[in-house]
Amino acid sequence: MKKLALFAGLILALSILILPQVSGLSGAISPPKIDIMVNSSNGLPQDVNSVMYIKNPNNFPVRVELTPTGDLNNTKKIEIIISKNNFTLKPGETVRDNLTFIIKESGKYKGTILTKISPLTYDNNQTVLLKASVVLPTEVMIMAVDSSLPTNEIIIAIFLIISIIGLSAVLIRKI
Repeated sequence: MKKLALFAGLILALSILILPQVSGLSGAISPPKIDIMVNSSNGLPQDVNSVMYIKNPNNFPVRVELTPTGDLNNTKKIEIIISKNNFTLKPGETVRDNLTFIIKESGKYKGTILTKISPLTYDNNQTVLLKASVVLPTEVMIMAVDSSLPTNEIIIAIFLIISIIGLSAVLIRKI
């Protein structure tokens, strides 16, 4: 009985060692959010440059596709130029991708740059068995405002806010 249990344990250990390990698909992007503030009183259109890093932590090559969504697709008000939007990453490789936002009209814009990472199909008809893709979102918030407000109005608004906070503190102490 002990020999049978030992033999079964040995078979189990060998099968675990011989079977290939399962690897998952992953990716990394930085930054996860891009915030841009533009002073439109300087004139429009304005170009704003940003950068995004995409990393392949897998032990196999992957294909990367970047797609803008939301307000980033409104080319009458805003335009986005992605230097590399469809490329291949080797295992462990990190790529710096330059982004240029061309703001044409004042306003608030919100969108997402979707980074789709999928396994690469090899030329010799050998494919990675994993058929799924990973999509990583990067939120983008753009605010183009006219900052030609008179300084006196800003000072009065700040004074009123401080006064209200001070009055609230006095009322809370009396309660």
